[in-house]
Amino acid sequence: MTNLKKPGNVISDRKPRESSRWYLFACLTILGLALMSGFETSAQRAFTTEDDLIPVDFPVFYLGGKVALQRGTTPLYYPPADRSQGYTLLYLNADDASPWAKMARAEGFGQVLQFTNPPFSALLMAPLALMPWQWAYIIWQFLIIILTAATIFLTLRLLSSGPDLGTFTLMFAAVWFFLPFRNTIVFGQANATILFLWTLGVYLLKRQRPMGSALCFALGTALKISPVVAVPFLALRRQWRWLAGYVVGVLAFTGVSIWQLGWQTNLIWLRDIYPCISSGLGNYFNRSFAGLIDVLCGPKYFATLTTTTEWPVPPGLGLFEKACSLAIGLGFIFWCWRKRRDAKGLIDELILLPLVYLLAAPFSWPHHFLLAVLPLTYLWAKAREATTSELVALYLSTMVMGTELPMYIAAYSPVGGPYLIIVAIALWPAATCAVIWVGIRMCIRSQVFDPPSQVSDAHVIYSDDDGKT
Repeated sequence: MTNLKKPGNVISDRKPRESSRWYLFACLTILGLALMSGFETSAQRAFTTEDDLIPVDFPVFYLGGKVALQRGTTPLYYPPADRSQGYTLLYLNADDASPWAKMARAEGFGQVLQFTNPPFSALLMAPLALMPWQWAYIIWQFLIIILTAATIFLTLRLLSSGPDLGTFTLMFAAVWFFLPFRNTIVFGQANATILFLWTLGVYLLKRQRPMGSALCFALGTALKISPVVAVPFLALRRQWRWLAGYVVGVLAFTGVSIWQLGWQTNLIWLRDIYPCISSGLGNYFNRSFAGLIDVLCGPKYFATLTTTTEWPVPPGLGLFEKACSLAIGLGFIFWCWRKRRDAKGLIDELILLPLVYLLAAPFSWPHHFLLAVLPLTYLWAKAREATTSELVALYLSTMVMGTELPMYIAAYSPVGGPYLIIVAIALWPAATCAVIWVGIRMCIRSQVFDPPSQVSDAHVIYSDDDGKT
């Protein structure tokens, strides 16, 4: 007699196999990131100098907090007299004779970069600036860890299955060895704040709290301009309450910044600082698509990794890169709009949006890719039913964005050279595109893209994981 399996039994047999395959790829990813992290630590020790013992970016934020406590008595920004030299704001230390450099020396910093973030981000660091910088740095590192862990938890809450201890532990272990996370902790960057606010904003929107979500994105915009890229998607989906809350939030945070630091400080950032850095910078740290174009136009600058040569992006090339960035953003918007006209896919779009931003930005340093933790966590958690090709793409992309080892090999191995360094840089935009591709495929298969409902776009009601509205 032929033994026929029921359809339900076939599905139940497939799920353990899919789960085992997922755990295999997840464990291989964690193991790979851990090994690469160890290799990178050994390589970094070989080239560490005395200046590397002080974090690169934290002193900038710490001194910004000091200026905020003085309510703008010391200038926060020092734009160059020649606007064509504005790109130097991204890498040159402050002039030794400037009040900024004098304040840095008084606090124990030999040299310090210049402040280029929006003025409100200086207010964020004001409480930490009340204590010695060493203690402030330690506390800031703990806050980065807490905010990143909270981001992983909230991301898992976005799934219908919800968070579980096993998945959370695996995700956090992978992030712990993830290069952007490690760089953010060591440098003392503020990326974890933006990552958390972005994730919390998406979570609140899913929970039908548009005003709270809008305030999260507004605060993120006031701290670092990147969350503003969410606005076109909310406008496209006709989320008018969210947009109203966002505008009010941005105006409120800007008002606080003007009240504390003065109108002139905010005007200088908007008029002299942001336009100067908006064209990016040519160097080997830039891992966006624009950065790849930069290195393709100047391979002679990449003799070795230790050659820290930076150069301005020519106006014509900068215009071309901005056109490419606009095309990338509009292409993603068009795909989202073509798939469906209502707002039911909005959550998935906002989750994938950090990757689109990192790809299209004029400059994306490796630590900026901490924003990729949101889409990577979400897609990895959903990947139990992914195809093998999607899991392989996720695995390889996470490894590329999670380690700097290919760059070390390209720069220091016997076969290394400038063109191999360009290949190592090109891996990052390629990995970003691969993750976007995986996310798009998962979105297409998900229930988010069921046939559009007859409910008006302006009155979409999201349902909670338990089915309640």
